[in-house]
Amino acid sequence: MEKPVLVISVLVFGYVLYNYSDFENSAVGYSIIFLCFAAIIFSYYKIKYPSDRHDFLTVEKEINDLENHNGFFRYEEKGFHFLLSGKNEFVKWDDIVEVNSFSIPVGYQSRQSGIEVVTVERNFEFNQEHISGIEKLSDQLYENLPNWKVDSPLVKINNYNLEKANLYKKVD
Repeated sequence: MEKPVLVISVLVFGYVLYNYSDFENSAVGYSIIFLCFAAIIFSYYKIKYPSDRHDFLTVEKEINDLENHNGFFRYEEKGFHFLLSGKNEFVKWDDIVEVNSFSIPVGYQSRQSGIEVVTVERNFEFNQEHISGIEKLSDQLYENLPNWKVDSPLVKINNYNLEKANLYKKVD
């Protein structure tokens, strides 16, 4: 599809430039030149880089798969289960006191992010790199905890560039 569009655009572009005097005083000439130039650039890009074909449906399918993947967690009406050091842990929605998003520098230029869940008894940190299903966990936390703050700013915690954003804090 890209090659015929490219050829037609080049032919129309050449015709307009050859007969420019006919289009000189009208905005139609400028519009045709601009549209042909844009079509030539986009067609060339699609021919040059055919592997870069992430259309909307592909990206949407990937996101849906991530959001529906339980991974490390199992969800119930009153909370969620996960396996920690060979022991099955259960966290009740009512026991969660605070939820934070964090970002940790790893190496010189890369960062790892995750979610910290603070309960009455313990703290749990779920790293996005090592734990599958964290996208669904964040969705479940958002649905089951009131007063969720999506637009919380990242705050630098220490000299090691650890950044945290408070997403939820239980109101007493």
